[in-house]
Amino acid sequence: MLEVKDLWFRYDREYVLKGVSFKTDGITILMGRNGSGKTTLLLNLVGVLRPERGEIRVNGKKIGYSKAELRELRKRIAFVFQNPDDQIIAPTVWQEVAFGVMNAGKDLSLAKDALKFCDLEKFESYPCSTLSGGQKRLLTIASAIAMEPELIIMDEPTAGLDGVAFENFLQIVKRLRKRGKSFLISTHDYDLAKAVGEHFIILNDGKVVYEGKELRKEIAKRIGIRIGDSMEGKRTKDEVIGIVFSKLKPDKNSVFADIGCGTGAVSEFFAGFVKKVYAIECDDEAFELAKKRLKKYENVEVIKAEGFEFLKDHDLDLVFFGGTKEIEKMLEVCRAKRIVVNAARIEVATEVMKKMKELGIFKEMIIANVSRSYELAGMTAFRNENPVFIIFGSRE
Repeated sequence: MLEVKDLWFRYDREYVLKGVSFKTDGITILMGRNGSGKTTLLLNLVGVLRPERGEIRVNGKKIGYSKAELRELRKRIAFVFQNPDDQIIAPTVWQEVAFGVMNAGKDLSLAKDALKFCDLEKFESYPCSTLSGGQKRLLTIASAIAMEPELIIMDEPTAGLDGVAFENFLQIVKRLRKRGKSFLISTHDYDLAKAVGEHFIILNDGKVVYEGKELRKEIAKRIGIRIGDSMEGKRTKDEVIGIVFSKLKPDKNSVFADIGCGTGAVSEFFAGFVKKVYAIECDDEAFELAKKRLKKYENVEVIKAEGFEFLKDHDLDLVFFGGTKEIEKMLEVCRAKRIVVNAARIEVATEVMKKMKELGIFKEMIIANVSRSYELAGMTAFRNENPVFIIFGSRE
């Protein structure tokens, strides 16, 4: 357990941390708006910065600042930076994960195990620079867990991750928790906090204003933390799936295709109402996650394919387009009776409607708020409002 008592720190004249005290417990979530002192606090906890006064204890022992003491501290506490590129130093994936293990004099099998745990073993020889953002995040986690730390500290670990990478990250954290690892995660991401948090700390103006087992929304809102799908007037992902369902009006004999199914949420919902579901995905990571999620449904077939290639060879009753890559080309070959398209940007939605009008199938557009993956990737037309455009078409 990590315990912080009356921690004070300043860079110049102004104090950034003002008597911070708390204890970690399981998966501890640290929240606070920009400038509240979160990153400064984390850097103090691993000895990168040294407080003016106060103390930090690990399992009851006060940390020291000699080279030997800091080396021992960092064997017990791993730090994962917000930007993976700030952390990755080696040319290849294997060299990156093996670096800390070799320097600590530990068995290299730990690096092998860490890569396998994070599903990166097939990338061992890859240059780190060729990895995607989500893969780089997993690499920094693999490097951390290879050192067998007791506590893993993460600074904004889901910043920039899309929906697939976010789900992958959640599974990694949950599996590590089952192995007995503890976490201190600094985040603005309310969805992440809800998904994994066991203990919550809210920091404001360098002070702890809340610590407890539940995330208090009223406190978060009062100090300006964005609280995601609980905001008034915003629809959650489940509600948007409900909109899609009501527009497609499936019956028990329908054949449904989810094009660009991602992790399979829409396919899973429809599986209980239709005769057959095809979950189509071409991305490797998303395909594997969808397979795991949907394997229990006998009427669901998960297929790794491009949407166009699948659609031109299949007759369907209902189609949902979860992505809009090559959407015009796919709409031309799609023979389904009813169609719903999910678009992240107004300019894409406009082009979709134009094409559907040309095909004589456009019905209406609905604007809703849901998609965390678009927001985190910075791809929406209005980031603060985070809109999703749902376009409905029919041949009936």
